[in-house]
Amino acid sequence: MSANVHSLHQITPGELDRLPFSARDFSLFQLGDTRLARGFGMQLAKHFTQRILAQEQGSAPGVVVLFAGPHIPTASNQLRHQFTYYLNRFLISQDRAIARNVDICASTDEPCRCEETGKVVMSTGDTQLEGKRCIFVDKIRRSAEYEESIRCTLEEKHAKFVHFLYVAALPDAAPNPALEENLRRAAIKSFKDLDMLVQKSWFAMTTEFARFMFRSSNAEFCQFLRRQEDDFAHHLLNVGMIGECFASEDCKENFGFLLWDVEARESLHLEHDL
Repeated sequence: MSANVHSLHQITPGELDRLPFSARDFSLFQLGDTRLARGFGMQLAKHFTQRILAQEQGSAPGVVVLFAGPHIPTASNQLRHQFTYYLNRFLISQDRAIARNVDICASTDEPCRCEETGKVVMSTGDTQLEGKRCIFVDKIRRSAEYEESIRCTLEEKHAKFVHFLYVAALPDAAPNPALEENLRRAAIKSFKDLDMLVQKSWFAMTTEFARFMFRSSNAEFCQFLRRQEDDFAHHLLNVGMIGECFASEDCKENFGFLLWDVEARESLHLEHDL
């Protein structure tokens, strides 16, 4: 089985402050700007179809797009949905079977690892992947070792090809927490920016947005929350629970306040109904 790694942008070592893409756009994409998720997904699909699928000769294997918890509202999963949408438009134009989304892990945004072997554990059956072209799409390439673990697992499930597609690749495919934190905050200079973001029709809350909120200062978080409608507070709490933000020490204070706030809002409605 062959594996290929592709990214729209390469981040040059020593030039982390001069990125080859808009840090502001990437930040908004992570926080829930669906227009930008669509744009990145379209670019990735165009890159993949032109460089890989359009060059194929003869019969081609079926295509699956691997999802790590498709019901979790992460920016990565929004990207995967948009990528699949544009990929399928190409496949239909070529009279080929459309790509299927396959859930490979039920609880997190990344495939689960076995503590004993270090291999990725996939919840899908072998028959869904056997003989298929498997595509793993994500925001940033972080680890070649992680890719190799996924590749080995897919090989055991008899997949024919595996491709890794990213918006951007970090130097040496190594984690860079400082860069990733800057990319999260590039578009948000104050809570006024957040107020404007959540009022847009194209905003779709992500777990990255929830974590950003829960890691903010308690005073700013409380003031922001008081300006929001009940539905927003309920939705933020739900996304925070899905993303398990309550388990992070740096999120606990604001998560606890939100839980109290939602319960207080519900009590007021209950008293009013009575």
